[in-house]
Amino acid sequence: MWRLPHIYINVPAPQPRSVGGYAFALVSVGVAIALRLAVDPYVGVPFVTFWPAVIVTALIGGVGAGLFCVVISAAAATVFVITPHLSFYIENLENLLVFLMLASFSVIIITQSRHAIEKAAKERLQLGLKAARLGLCQLDTTRHVFTWDTRSQEI
Repeated sequence: MWRLPHIYINVPAPQPRSVGGYAFALVSVGVAIALRLAVDPYVGVPFVTFWPAVIVTALIGGVGAGLFCVVISAAAATVFVITPHLSFYIENLENLLVFLMLASFSVIIITQSRHAIEKAAKERLQLGLKAARLGLCQLDTTRHVFTWDTRSQEI
């Protein structure tokens, strides 16, 4: 029986608070604008394509990039989607304020959940290392920092 080989692709995610996260926010908003303009005659909701851009940017880039994505999404929707086009004039300000508020809360909730999941994974790893009587050493090549846990110091 022929089986497909296991495929693993390591997609490098930008570090939180880095230029890569903010660049990803710009790219995701650009894609959201293009999609929104493509479906403009069929969809009446002005921010429908900007929500996924904000969510994905918050997951990958962190809080700063996520909030940056919220701001530029609101500006892009104001200029390109909400009538009158190519203007910052807004007739119905409530929709924009609701988007800004809900998207900002979404970014905060997503990033806090991500940090909680990473913390729980680190605690599980520490518990496993302690049970196996092993230690953990890490070398961060971007910051040039070598760290080790208390078990490694005991060994």
